[in-house]
Amino acid sequence: MTNVFSLKSKAALFTAICVFFAASLCGSNVYASADYNNQLYAVILNGVENCEESIDLTAYDFTLADSADLSDIFFSIRTGNWDLWYVCTDFTYFYTDDGKLTEIRPDYSCDADTVNIQRREVVAAAEDIAAYINSFGKDSPVDKAKILYSYFCGNYTYSYNNNYNDTYSLFTKKEGRCMSMSQGYKAVCDILKIPCHLVVNDSGSHEWAEVYVNFNWYTVDIAAQNNTSEIFK
Repeated sequence: MTNVFSLKSKAALFTAICVFFAASLCGSNVYASADYNNQLYAVILNGVENCEESIDLTAYDFTLADSADLSDIFFSIRTGNWDLWYVCTDFTYFYTDDGKLTEIRPDYSCDADTVNIQRREVVAAAEDIAAYINSFGKDSPVDKAKILYSYFCGNYTYSYNNNYNDTYSLFTKKEGRCMSMSQGYKAVCDILKIPCHLVVNDSGSHEWAEVYVNFNWYTVDIAAQNNTSEIFK
């Protein structure tokens, strides 16, 4: 049996997101995590990292009860991993008559060859920015995080074009929305070895980054600069 799922068509998605992220809830913020179903998340993540057209689930004991988690997993993959911009929110899943999940077919924005080309461009752009940050000669993660924040604020423009909400568009167009700006910031933080994770609000409508410096997590919201933590002002 087959079921086609599109996040775009599900009005109740954001309610589900709140449940999905409950394991890592912190105040009013929702952290991109899949702790509630690590195995299914890991299988799908491995598949989309390799641009697999079909992800075989027959070796696992996933059932239709787990299918309710699929939309949340794809949402988490898309919002939580800056290097998976090509993974779309639509997918198709298959199951047997007795309700065992057998296969998932993700939808990608481009083919595998194009993904590899884009990956090299994104990594090169992030490495260039990291080299620029290191050129200031600052050893402190706080100083690096501040300089990086200022760099993004000064060199990237907020876009109202929904097509620019990924790291590839951000680095090639020099503009982006909240998700792409946050993911781009994390991409460089990863190179700089600054602990950074991505955060989605309760409604799923806004994303930002947080960095761990001075033994605390600090908000880095490039898209809403006036809401950024005092440490970055």
